[in-house]
Amino acid sequence: MLIDGVGFEAHPQNTLVRFSLNTKPPRILGFVIRDFGGIRVHPETLRESTGIEPASYAMPGHSIIANTIEDVYVRMYHTVFHNHFQQLIRVLGLHYSGKGWNIVRKCLHEQIPTGHPLERAWLGEGARKVLGKCYMRMRIAGAYRFVSRSLPVFEFY
Repeated sequence: MLIDGVGFEAHPQNTLVRFSLNTKPPRILGFVIRDFGGIRVHPETLRESTGIEPASYAMPGHSIIANTIEDVYVRMYHTVFHNHFQQLIRVLGLHYSGKGWNIVRKCLHEQIPTGHPLERAWLGEGARKVLGKCYMRMRIAGAYRFVSRSLPVFEFY
C-alpha cells in the first residue's frame, strides 16, 4: 500500500506469496490475490512503482479501482483497524487502558515515512474523522456484501 497503492486483506484464504527458491534466503517475488471484493488499487501509483497497466488486471470502472490513493487508505483503515487490531487489542485486554492503541500508534509512526500521504491520512490531525461503513445499516438493507460508495464519517477521540 505504501509503495504500490494496492490494499488488500492478506490472509491464507485469499493470498498466495510467491518466493524465489534460487536465492538464499528465498526472496519474495510477488503475490497472487484472489479477493476482488476487498482489494483496492490506485492505478496511477501502481503504474509508477511497477509499470503495470490497469488494463492487465481490471476493466475500467471495476469496483477494485480506487479513484484516489486516499480511497485505498480508507479501505485498509477499515480492514486493519476495525477487523484486526480492534479485535486483537480487546482479546489481549489492552483496549480500555489505551496501551494497545499506544502500541499501534508507535508502530505506525515507525513504519510510515514522515511526509507520506498515509501519515496524514492515518496519523495526522485530520485522521480524527475517517470514512467508515455502518454494517448494521448495510445488513438491514441487505447490502452488506456490496461495495458502498457513500460512507458516513466517524469521528474518533
